[in-house]
Amino acid sequence: IILNLNKSARKMFNLKGKIADQNIKKLFSKEYNLSSDYDYFETKTIRDNNVTISQTDIAKGGLSMGKLLVVRDISPRKKAEEKLRKSEESYKNLIKSSGDIIYNLDISGQFTFVNPKFEKITGYSRSEVLGKDTNFLVHKDYKGEKSKIFSQLYSIKWKDPQRSTKTEVAIITKKGKALWMELGVSTIVKNNKIKGFSIIARNITDRKLAENKLLKTTKELTLAHNVAGLGSFTYDIKENRVIWSDELYKIYGMDKEKFIPTKETFFNEIVHPDSRKIVIDKVNEGINNKFRNLD
Repeated sequence: IILNLNKSARKMFNLKGKIADQNIKKLFSKEYNLSSDYDYFETKTIRDNNVTISQTDIAKGGLSMGKLLVVRDISPRKKAEEKLRKSEESYKNLIKSSGDIIYNLDISGQFTFVNPKFEKITGYSRSEVLGKDTNFLVHKDYKGEKSKIFSQLYSIKWKDPQRSTKTEVAIITKKGKALWMELGVSTIVKNNKIKGFSIIARNITDRKLAENKLLKTTKELTLAHNVAGLGSFTYDIKENRVIWSDELYKIYGMDKEKFIPTKETFFNEIVHPDSRKIVIDKVNEGINNKFRNLD
């Protein structure tokens, strides 16, 4: 039976006027055991507020006279916890359904989480990688690069522990296939300290193969041009930038250190005045035709 209560208790339980013969148990939606040995409870009021109850025995002459209760409304905290739980579940579902490879590492570089896409691409299951160091997956030629990246992120020279970077490494799948991966690495921070790393990875093997093929073709073409005495150039229309091959400087007798090839310098300093108009018209015609084809 309630003997005394303060204004905050009246407001919490919506009690008005004189309180007589009011049993404390009726103020809670869940059963509250006043005689319990526990001195701390978490329950709900009849108004559906989450509360904690701290109770202290009141004794006189060795006899128990009752209990002093301190009730705290923790509803805002509970709502925040529920919201966080739901957001974490949404985040986990997003990770699981992501088309990117996502995995987490602890501070020593051991796997703590991998998503289904990781398992599909690498061929390794969660049970095979969790708790293991990432080195077994990284191609031997890039183990040093991996260590360098994580060391830089963990360096004390950074003021903010929340850091991120990008890099490219080659990995070896379970079937022994080499794949190129682009890694976006971010630190996992708790209590303003780095506790691990979160990585979003993309398979860029096709792009790297295309780049290597283009590089090889470019080298072969450059060698062929040099042998045959042919020059070549590329013209970036949007940037209005012209890049000449070394052989082209020789053909036109221009100093590579002094002459800057552009559309204007080519027309004005390379093309003969008698041929300038026809060359300009042909170039503009080619550019206009290219844009019409794109449309």
